[in-house]
Amino acid sequence: MDDRIDVRPLERSDIDEVIRIQHLVYPPERFESVSRWSPRYLAMHREVFPEGQLVVTYDGQVAGHAVTQLVELDRAFAEHSWAELTGRGTLRTHRPDGDALYGVDVCVSPELRGKGLGKALYRARLALARSVGAGRIVAGARIPGYCEHADEMSAARYLDAILSGRQQDPTLSFQLAQGFSPVRLLPSYFPDPESHDWAVLIARPVERAADLVAERRGRLITAPADARAG
Repeated sequence: MDDRIDVRPLERSDIDEVIRIQHLVYPPERFESVSRWSPRYLAMHREVFPEGQLVVTYDGQVAGHAVTQLVELDRAFAEHSWAELTGRGTLRTHRPDGDALYGVDVCVSPELRGKGLGKALYRARLALARSVGAGRIVAGARIPGYCEHADEMSAARYLDAILSGRQQDPTLSFQLAQGFSPVRLLPSYFPDPESHDWAVLIARPVERAADLVAERRGRLITAPADARAG
């Protein structure tokens, strides 16, 4: 990873910059109905689940932000809206003993995209899930590219086109490349004009360190002799 990139817990001093980035990612002229984080909400997140609130920095500058909480996997896999599962963004629905890490929000400054910052946040979420004992990471993925195709196909057909490789979506395709798989479509998930309020519920298993060691050992045992030589 680029040594200019660092991921750490959200600090109170980061809040103003996180709010500025939110306005860049969701500009009011395009997302009139989208509520953005306020200082009160971000402070509340730190109180509820401090280790789950992350920022990514680039050359010491805050460049992105991720909000997470723990929930019961059965609840996350059932049909739901963003507001229902997150307590309207308060994280009052956080369950310290939950078996799934839920991705409430993630954003990276448009000014610094293409530098691996989103991947760094997803790696940090995976490490967090391992540390708290969550078996899965779950999230509702936006499909902002759908707005260009909504007149010609349903959300289900758009998702099928992405999964078959006929279509790329700026958000969902990236998340699938991070090891996530689709679970179901979620209608009326979040007031998002680009996604026509749809989201795709995505999940990925959390490999334990012992599982990774066993998997690597298995690869070594089953590798052909010439692959092991030297």
